[in-house]
Amino acid sequence: MIGLLFTVFLGAVGVVQGHDIEAGKIMLELQKQVLAPVATSCVEMKIFDEDDLKRKLLFRRGYFYGPSGDGIKEKIFIDFVYPPELSKMKYFLVEDENGNREKELLWTSSQRRTRRINNANQSWMQASDYYFYDLLDHINEKGWEYFLTDKKGNIFTIEAKFIGKPKVYERLIIKVEEIAPGVFVYNEIVFYDKQGDLSKKERYFDFKHIWDIYYRPNWMIMESLNLDQHSKTELRFRRWQVRPIKEEDGFVFQDLYLKLEKDFPSQCSEKDFD
Repeated sequence: MIGLLFTVFLGAVGVVQGHDIEAGKIMLELQKQVLAPVATSCVEMKIFDEDDLKRKLLFRRGYFYGPSGDGIKEKIFIDFVYPPELSKMKYFLVEDENGNREKELLWTSSQRRTRRINNANQSWMQASDYYFYDLLDHINEKGWEYFLTDKKGNIFTIEAKFIGKPKVYERLIIKVEEIAPGVFVYNEIVFYDKQGDLSKKERYFDFKHIWDIYYRPNWMIMESLNLDQHSKTELRFRRWQVRPIKEEDGFVFQDLYLKLEKDFPSQCSEKDFD
């Protein structure tokens, strides 16, 4: 997440001793950039099978990162705008400072209540390798270590592997760009599933400097690397806002706001992507 998948990672075997120290410093600097207190955007998602467009989605998305215990609590709000059948569907998640999910709720206008997420709730992502999990940042997850495996100019390649039983992904290959002195962003992430098999690749383009040290991509492409699938998902972002936490955020980023059937308080329309 991202855009989309920002997470704390782990490294590999057979790497030159000491490279993990430099990789750790890079990831710590990246974490500072990723963990903006509040970040909101309007997101257009296009899902392709081969070259055929299968579905287009539009949604508002808001992130909240606030101090909690010895770490950071993450909250995310996803509010669908298009297509019409999803326009009254809202999603809310809270992860504690250890990366454990405290709440994961879905609200729909048909049921007029919140319910917990399960795989059946994800039918809106037909023909896509995306999951709700992939729309989060995960910079706060525990269990990853990392090593620097290559450096070319301002581009760093970091190999990552999850220690213990993976939650979703077992291994990652990450390309990080130093976009400004001491400021890092993701250029590409290759994902390996729980069994260690190639799963998918994400690439990030057209970064926008929004506020202070914060940069965000205006375009991201995810492609399946599974030989049995040929899907591609393209996300474009508009109306980026990154800012400090405001008093009203304490009210918006909670499940009560979801139950009040209120839209997430940011603008988002198809005209943003004309």
